[in-house]
Amino acid sequence: MTFILVLGDMRSAKYENSFTPIAISDNPDKLRQWVNSEKVDKYTDGRFRKVFKQGGPLEWYNPPDDLGVDPENSIRPLSPLDEYIEVAVKETTNWYNTLVNRLITV
Repeated sequence: MTFILVLGDMRSAKYENSFTPIAISDNPDKLRQWVNSEKVDKYTDGRFRKVFKQGGPLEWYNPPDDLGVDPENSIRPLSPLDEYIEVAVKETTNWYNTLVNRLITV
């Protein structure tokens, strides 16, 4: 199974709603270890309070616990592509059928 790390970008106007996929791994423990290796003591950079290494790949992201989110929710399983395709086909088919059923035949 594949897992992704999702964090909120502090530069977004509503960063609590802007979770962004950051990293991918077949091992959730590797993602946890990587996040922990990027953490530093909190520091202020202008108007931002940061907790990840300055200049590092996570610098501009909030840790999930700053948002009241369980840190385990920031590591999520990534469904296989065929599941996404199945959902997309189903949604597109429903949309198409709804559209066609509303049209007037002339």
